[in-house]
Amino acid sequence: MSNCIDFATLTVSTTANGLISGSPTIPSQAKGCIIVTETEKIRWRADGTNPGSSTGVYLAAASTLTFDSWSAPHNNWQSVLQNLRFVRDTASAADAKLNIHYFD
Repeated sequence: MSNCIDFATLTVSTTANGLISGSPTIPSQAKGCIIVTETEKIRWRADGTNPGSSTGVYLAAASTLTFDSWSAPHNNWQSVLQNLRFVRDTASAADAKLNIHYFD
């Protein structure tokens, strides 16, 4: 991954959704991404199953989630990116906002 090819945002609420719901959606040439939780806590899963408001992997506000070839010997995260699902954590009072940078 060397070039930032797109930027998207995603609002995460009480109904689970994924990057395929972002604006814009996952670029076909994306091989990885960096996701930053701008506001509120979320839960996420990468197996295509929806997380619950108190189940799944916890990610605090202002945290970063990275899927790239720098952190693991994997040169194409496209299937993982398509399977990612997010939901607002039970303790959050408002919807979360994710900022997503896609890389090739």
